[in-house]
Amino acid sequence: LNKVAWADGQYVAVGNSGIILTSRDGIQWAAAKTDCLYALRDVAVSKNAVVVVGYYGTILTATP
Repeated sequence: LNKVAWADGQYVAVGNSGIILTSRDGIQWAAAKTDCLYALRDVAVSKNAVVVVGYYGTILTATP
């Protein structure tokens, strides 16, 4: 994993090969579906949006 962020009651973690994981307690994690194959490097989480950035100009957005 490359980055973990906490906001509005949940963790969001990003990593290589497009991996995105979410957790409410930091113990049990669920994989989010993504078609991204590139390494994801950073994540920002707010009440209204999740923004993930990665290699090759990858930008992914979602609502929490």
